[in-house]
Amino acid sequence: FYRWLDQNYGYAQFNHPARHVGIFDDFRYPGDVLARQLCLIETGNYLVGNNDAWFYEFYLMALDNRWKVAPSSNQDNHSLGTNTHRTGVICPSLSRGYILEAILERRVYSTDDPNLEMTFKYGEEWMGSTVTRDRGNVVFEVTVEDDENIEKLELISNEGEVASQITYPIGTDSRRVTWNPEIEFTSDSYYFVRVTERDTNDDDDLKLGTQVALSAPIWISLPPTWYLAEGSTDGGMETFVLVQNPNGGDVTVDLTLMTDTGPLNPEDLQDVTVPANSRKTFNLGEYTQTFHVSTEVASTGGGVICERATYGNNGTWGQDSIGATAPSTTWYLAEGSTAGGMETWVLVQNPNGGDVEVDLTLMTDAGPLNPEDLQNVTIPGNSRKTFNLGEYTQTYNVSTKVVSAGGGVICERATYGNNGTWGQDSIGYPSE
Repeated sequence: FYRWLDQNYGYAQFNHPARHVGIFDDFRYPGDVLARQLCLIETGNYLVGNNDAWFYEFYLMALDNRWKVAPSSNQDNHSLGTNTHRTGVICPSLSRGYILEAILERRVYSTDDPNLEMTFKYGEEWMGSTVTRDRGNVVFEVTVEDDENIEKLELISNEGEVASQITYPIGTDSRRVTWNPEIEFTSDSYYFVRVTERDTNDDDDLKLGTQVALSAPIWISLPPTWYLAEGSTDGGMETFVLVQNPNGGDVTVDLTLMTDTGPLNPEDLQDVTVPANSRKTFNLGEYTQTFHVSTEVASTGGGVICERATYGNNGTWGQDSIGATAPSTTWYLAEGSTAGGMETWVLVQNPNGGDVEVDLTLMTDAGPLNPEDLQNVTIPGNSRKTFNLGEYTQTYNVSTKVVSAGGGVICERATYGNNGTWGQDSIGYPSE
């Protein structure tokens, strides 16, 4: 269904999110690529309004499960009559193309009132935008206009927390208001505006005395941290971490090396400037000599892209992999061979401050194996552990599943052959 939407330039919304318990699989998230065309979720419909909040918890549930959806409020009244609900779309003109573009960009709000207008921006970014920035204070701009007085504006964040609010007392002319809430941004968050107005026109179908409008969120995230599980600087091997800065301005990066004996933070790898639109290469062998080294790369000033390249046998072979930007508690590694003179190693990086335990299942052409030595294996905080699959099975066909408890991990798989004259490697596939 998601692919059909994508291939046909379509979009969709979650209808009637309170219809029954467990609807839409409790908004289980399928991944960014599949979910991008599902743009909207109803927060109002027929005799359900934003003001009675019947659908509101499902809007929060979808957002907290990482769906990037905007609220809508629809008629769906199965009659010739109309209600006061409206879906507001912010676009240059009311053409089919501009409206579709605005919906796909989530520049949408939901309102119980038929003519309330609202905008919500962060700098030049409209509601529906995704922004990457460093920690610090964030100032939003909210404008609301109607022919009835506004009672309250609230800035809502993760799990429905009210991050800021302002109230307009009775008797105040608050038919057109501007608000600039300022909050401290410390971690990945969404923010949307909830407007409550006094229904002095008495035009709301539910007759609750107030009408409510909800904006689409603005999603703000920190630059991603990169994790590179593989790496070896001993036994004649070299490992290089490659950091690309695609931004128009400089960024700084900090590298942490996670070895089998614990973390290292060499001074030369802290607060390193990577100029705009450039690359910097780090030779890990200058800082540690070990068969077991993973890397964490954190950036400030903008996001970066990281790979890790390893070479051996006097440069006669090399292998490489892109990094991962998030730990996971389950990883799958489909490739692997331990027969015919080949070796396969599974490399597990623990970026957490505390220990984790991992269980490895080897999936062969003869069925699954769960060797006792690969169950409940402790990996100390900020370290790496290496597993040689050849110690447990001899086969040309072995895949691996890694499950962690106590925190997410990062997994790669490296395979070597012909007495170490060639090697290849890949990051695993994470699944929550």
